[in-house]
Amino acid sequence: MLAKELAYYRTHFREAVQKDGVICLECGSIFKFLPGHLCKHSLSSEEYRTKWGYNRTTPLERLSTRRKKRRNAIAMKLGSLSPRGSIEKAIKAKRGRAWPYRPESRLIQTEAARARVAAGFRRVEQRRSTVPGDGLALSKEDRQVLSLRNRGLWPSEIAVLLGIRVESVRWRLERLGKAGFTFPAPTGPRPIPHRKVTDDELLILVRSGLSIPEIAQGSGCRWRMLTGGSNV
Repeated sequence: MLAKELAYYRTHFREAVQKDGVICLECGSIFKFLPGHLCKHSLSSEEYRTKWGYNRTTPLERLSTRRKKRRNAIAMKLGSLSPRGSIEKAIKAKRGRAWPYRPESRLIQTEAARARVAAGFRRVEQRRSTVPGDGLALSKEDRQVLSLRNRGLWPSEIAVLLGIRVESVRWRLERLGKAGFTFPAPTGPRPIPHRKVTDDELLILVRSGLSIPEIAQGSGCRWRMLTGGSNV
């Protein structure tokens, strides 16, 4: 084979596997079964496929031999000896692929990988930062909410101090929590908008011997608030 023809087949290596033989891309000779010849070039079948871009499952033998083996396997019903579901998987894998040449799906990936290596490309692993709030733009209200929450205030108390809605405070706290911020537990009791008396005043009224309806009527509290436990 001429050097010009060999250079063509080295560029279009899939065409080197032909019906009547396989062209060796090392020396240009034609063989029915190429792996037996590769020992002269000190190459194994895997090394030969990797060097010239073939898939690792591409048979290095002429197409007529592959077709004959396929017909014999069908005649001998060797498919019945294969694992369950393997025939369906093979049909799905074969569907849409042109015959007799098997498209090399790894060709584009291999060339792209070689180009990245030649350009000195190195993949940088993206890791999540351990610094709270790294990459998060904090507004003035975010900083105010964060400062008041760290003092142990409830969201409703923060909303009253800043003059914003409670839902806005909770949304900001949730966003800051996802960013890695941690908050201490509230120090005071949960604020209730209908609270008329403090816990100490309520205990004094209870110890005076008054009933719950009398305490509710005298203090202006709701009955449910007096019977609901400590959160009154």
